[in-house]
Amino acid sequence: MWEIRLHKGTGKFVTEGHTNKITGSVSNRLYLIPLALLKYFMRVGNLFFLAISLIMLIEPDYSPYLRWITIFPVGIFALVFVGKAIYIEHLRVKELQRVNKRDLPDQSKGDEKESTKKLWQDLKPGDLIRLNNGDVCPADILLTDSKLTRNGMKICWVDT
Repeated sequence: MWEIRLHKGTGKFVTEGHTNKITGSVSNRLYLIPLALLKYFMRVGNLFFLAISLIMLIEPDYSPYLRWITIFPVGIFALVFVGKAIYIEHLRVKELQRVNKRDLPDQSKGDEKESTKKLWQDLKPGDLIRLNNGDVCPADILLTDSKLTRNGMKICWVDT
């Protein structure tokens, strides 16, 4: 447990059981297909096409075509849309795993000879890290110091 002394009290936070591992999945795998279908049929044109196809499927007298021919395009486009959603989710998970497996920037001081390699996913709340100019940080951080000063105040440029 870390204790931070603020000038208006003390703040404490617990680090047990928390990691910096990024999990940004849109949904779990069980709900991915129903959510993709819901998103597909939320478009008015797709919903209208489904309704017309179902009417032609139920009552064949309204259709100049064979009974099942109008439902095939709706099904094929829905399958393509769901397949695209699954592929995008797969790419998102792979990218997040790649970011989690990336090494932290070198944490050794200038005169130290040995440095320890640590992954971003192994970072825990309360860990102190040093970022240099141009380092990418996929974690929520609290900036404690900066070398850059302007008018006697420490400043840091953050690009999100």
